Amino acid sequence: MNRLLWIAVALAALSRPSVAVSQETPDAPAPQRTGTEMLVLTPPKDWRLAFRERRDDMFVVQYAPPEARGEDWRDMVQAQVFLGVTGLAPEAYLDQLVEFYARACDPIGAGATDVGDVAGYPFASKVLLCGRNRETGRGSVMLFKVIAGREALYAVTRAWRGAAFDLDRAPISRGELADWAYYLAGARLCDLASAETPCRAP
Repeated sequence: MNRLLWIAVALAALSRPSVAVSQETPDAPAPQRTGTEMLVLTPPKDWRLAFRERRDDMFVVQYAPPEARGEDWRDMVQAQVFLGVTGLAPEAYLDQLVEFYARACDPIGAGATDVGDVAGYPFASKVLLCGRNRETGRGSVMLFKVIAGREALYAVTRAWRGAAFDLDRAPISRGELADWAYYLAGARLCDLASAETPCRAP
């Protein structure tokens, strides 16, 4: 059974927000949940935790297949929590990403922005193609889903990285992108203090 990743954002009065992360496994200790709002994400089957770090008011966690080693990865799932960022629309964040990758990549391609709302949380998603990163020489395909919470902004990414490519010969098929979209559709927010979006065990 896939593990369930809980990313809990705690907001304490007159103090900076903090983050707690735990994995629900049979032999794992119960998580210390001091916040109310959580990002719930199921890592792909058999993938492992590859990276986790708190950077000031941002928390990032990455999962990769077991064969990946350090920066040598081909496929990855990443979740970022931007603590205290509550005034930025998900589509505006995606626009900033497009501007960033336009400077870093040549060629670059971007799909349409899909927007929606689940249980009162606005979200937006977009596909980005970096044919060749000017610094690394590699190409990448990324599908982003950004959710605006009441306590933070959450960005979940499913990514592929490999050899540089032309945009008309992207290495990820439409079928694979559909699978990615189905996977990211499962990323959601819940709130320990809300009966409308309760946090349930898997």
